Amino acid sequence: MNHRESIIFNGAANGILTVDASGTVLDINPAGLRMFGLGEFDLVGRSIEAVIPSAGALIAAGTKPCEKEFFSASKAIAEGRRNTGETFPLELSLSSVKADGKVTFVGILHDITDRHAADAKVDRVTADLERSNAEIEKFAYIASHDLKAPLRVIDNASRWLEEDLAPHLTDDTKETMHLLRGRVHRMEQLLDDLLAYCRIGRATLPIRQITGEELMDEVLQLTNVHDGFSIERQGDFKNIRIPSMPLKMILLNLITNALKHHDGTEGNISVSISASAENYIFRVADDGPGIAPEYQTKIFEMFQTLRPRDEVEGSGLGLAMVKKYVALAGGTITVESDGVRGTAVQFSWPRQQDNADTPGVAA
Repeated sequence: MNHRESIIFNGAANGILTVDASGTVLDINPAGLRMFGLGEFDLVGRSIEAVIPSAGALIAAGTKPCEKEFFSASKAIAEGRRNTGETFPLELSLSSVKADGKVTFVGILHDITDRHAADAKVDRVTADLERSNAEIEKFAYIASHDLKAPLRVIDNASRWLEEDLAPHLTDDTKETMHLLRGRVHRMEQLLDDLLAYCRIGRATLPIRQITGEELMDEVLQLTNVHDGFSIERQGDFKNIRIPSMPLKMILLNLITNALKHHDGTEGNISVSISASAENYIFRVADDGPGIAPEYQTKIFEMFQTLRPRDEVEGSGLGLAMVKKYVALAGGTITVESDGVRGTAVQFSWPRQQDNADTPGVAA
């Protein structure tokens, strides 16, 4: 070993050792000795299996006849054993050198105790999160079904009362009954949306690739466009292919939201698409009331509405669901508005989602 090689060998942060074909350790650097808690001469001349029990099998595989003078034998996660008897995970890379008919192995050792601890922590957190999500979904399912039963009773009872008392009802009492059933319907919708929100990402939706034009056609078929309002398309919808779901649900929600919150009898909503190397960029813009800057992030929170629920029907979960779908796909969503007139919601959809299952709602 020349002077330069000696500096590298002795100064390396990772452990380095050399082993002959029988598994006997020929040399080990200071980092390797520290890793196993050994003194300078504690390992040289002994079997490598004293500190890495599984290394023998790797060496045996590397001693098979080979014409090359140098070749990489293997890289594996193994169990190391310190001088105290304590075991720890390490990453072992073995390469072999053939010279004068003899094979010598060079092993690079990396203690991955911290990495394993971090991975274990992530696994625990992931398991806890999955368990929590399952509990939330179960709660939402039970709440939805258990609460809907009395709601149906209230709805039916109000209709029977209205029929039985029809001759005695005034315009005010009729309006009250109408409002009562409206609140029942709103509560049912809230429970349905809550359950759907909890299920986003719990399963994947099968891919159905369609053109952007077909997607918009399907969205508009489901949209109740009021008289005096128009929806225009901008961009090359015809020549792109994108997954039908959940993009249909996202665009339907954004367009419906723009119509619902418009404060005029006439209005225009534009839906545009553009493409970059990595993303499709969708933009839904309207000429309705603007959204003040302090509310532009809050609108994506659960149960948030900018107008009183008596004025606008809805559960307050629509935009929260949109944001969750976009985030699960790896996209981003933003709002642009001067706070006075007009609002644009823009979101990116990664193009790699074209060929992958998309995040959906579990059945």
